[in-house]
Amino acid sequence: MGQKTRPDGFRVGINKNWDSRWMPAHSSERKDYLVIDQNIRKYFSKYERSMFITSLVIELSPSKANLTVTTARRGAVLGKDNETIKKITRDLQRIVGRKTSVNIDVVNEKNPDSSAKLLAVEIAQNIERRVSFRMAQKWAIRKAMRVDNVKGIKTQVIGRLNGVDMARKEGYTQGRVPLQTIRSDIDYAVEEAHTTFGVIGVKVWIYKGEILSTKDKKDIVKGDK
Repeated sequence: MGQKTRPDGFRVGINKNWDSRWMPAHSSERKDYLVIDQNIRKYFSKYERSMFITSLVIELSPSKANLTVTTARRGAVLGKDNETIKKITRDLQRIVGRKTSVNIDVVNEKNPDSSAKLLAVEIAQNIERRVSFRMAQKWAIRKAMRVDNVKGIKTQVIGRLNGVDMARKEGYTQGRVPLQTIRSDIDYAVEEAHTTFGVIGVKVWIYKGEILSTKDKKDIVKGDK
C-alpha cells in the first residue's frame, strides 16, 4: 500500500511544507480561501508548460495574497518589460478581490534537469510527438542522473501505450528511490500526455538524498567522534 501513497503528501509537515498557507480572520472564511486557491491554481495550470513552472506556493490573508512561482525560465513569466507579470497580477486581482493586494515573487529553478515536474512534462510532450514512450523515459533518466544531487529516479507511464487495446503501465528505475524512508527528499510529479489513442499518465519520482533534522545531525557528529 505504501507505493500508492503520494510521496509529497506523505512528507508534509516532516520535511516538506504546505504549498497552500491560509491565515483567515475567521474560521468561516476557510471555504472562501479554498475557492480562491483553486481558482489561482486553475489559472496557472494553463501556463505551466509554456512558462516552465515547477511549483506554486500560495499564501492568503485578509489583506494580502503572496505567490511564489518557481520557474526554469524567469523571462517567460516576467515577459518583455514585465508586461506578462503585470497581466497575471491584474487577472489574479479579479480572483482575490479588490480588498486584497497581490504580490508575485518569481524564483529561478536552480537545477531544471533535476525537477520532477519538468521531466514529467518533457516525457509527456515527447509521447505527444509520437516518440517511443520507452525512449522518452530513458532520455529523461539520463538527463536527471547527470545532476550531482540526484541519487535515483523512477519513471512510469500508464495508458494505451503505442495504441494497444488494453491499457498497461511500464517504467524504469535507476539508482535508489526509497519511498518508505520518510526523511528521504523525494521530488514527485504527475503529467498527462494527450494522444490520438487517449490520455497517457506520466509519473516521475526523483530521490535527492536525505533531509536530516538538527537532532539527527548532532547524533551523527557524536557517532563520528
